[in-house]
Amino acid sequence: MSKFNFWNWYAKWYDRFEGQRANRDIPLIKELAQFSLEDKVLDLGGGTGRVSEKIKDLVDEVIVADTSFGMLKEAAKKGLKTFSFAVLPLSFPDETFDKILLIKALHHFSYPEEYLKETYRMLKRGGALIIEDPDYDRWLIKISLTLVEKFLDPNVRGYTKSQIKNLLERSSFKNINIQRWRLGYFVKAVK
Repeated sequence: MSKFNFWNWYAKWYDRFEGQRANRDIPLIKELAQFSLEDKVLDLGGGTGRVSEKIKDLVDEVIVADTSFGMLKEAAKKGLKTFSFAVLPLSFPDETFDKILLIKALHHFSYPEEYLKETYRMLKRGGALIIEDPDYDRWLIKISLTLVEKFLDPNVRGYTKSQIKNLLERSSFKNINIQRWRLGYFVKAVK
């Protein structure tokens, strides 16, 4: 018997229930990333391609990578390139991407430091990693992640701003800028 995968099941409704509220972050993502028409972008944990769909005309190439086949199926319906992964390392050469996005995804990764090291490997020199994630310093987020998301996805874990900074530093990132935004934070880390 196959194990139930919440994200595969939820994929067809994700944009309808999460998209409108979630799309408020798009202007800040664009501002932080400073996309150019020459950029090659990896949207890691990009799900249905909600963000990639909004930036695809601003860059040369964007690839949505996710572990959920259901989410990638929805991204492909939008005409986006998709990449399925289950284990590290990802099969991209060193220094492939100008930008890597981790939008509302890092808290779902079982091995966050290994994924951050992998993003560092795949980024070109001077490339930027943009992260948006819930701010675990806030009690409302602690309750939400503990009671709701952890029930749906046992791998979920939250990070405070200092924890995410330490993870990035251990992953070789040097230029790290973290700012609060709504109930989360945005990070721009440059290789």
